[in-house]
Amino acid sequence: MSAMAAHLAAFPAIDVEVEDRTDTRRPATRSARLLFTREDGQPVARHDWAGIWSSAARAAGLPPRTGLHVLRHLYALLLIRQGESVETVQHRMGHSSASITLDTYRHLRPDADDRTREAVEVALRDAATSRTRPEAGTR
Repeated sequence: MSAMAAHLAAFPAIDVEVEDRTDTRRPATRSARLLFTREDGQPVARHDWAGIWSSAARAAGLPPRTGLHVLRHLYALLLIRQGESVETVQHRMGHSSASITLDTYRHLRPDADDRTREAVEVALRDAATSRTRPEAGTR
């Protein structure tokens, strides 16, 4: 059983009303099905996360003072490593522009040297493979 399945078996997801500030000009309330809540069943408030994270980080053996913000960077890194576009990462991270995303995470993206080197290696490998195979109808 996965850790998430075990969590859901012990603590089923519940519907709660949450504040949605996706559009900051028009905050709204909407129903959300939450996997993690406080002990009283209410949504975990922003100010609760520091204590939750601190306990979890210690239990996981992370270095002291490894902040919650590291999860944001890990999420962005995973999206980038999986080849997601700058625009997708921008939207997932909540950045107001792609340039902010590029400035923040440029060092995590494969650079042109890596991509061109790989393209040349693939082309040369394909050319070498096709030269070693006999052509159809020849011996």
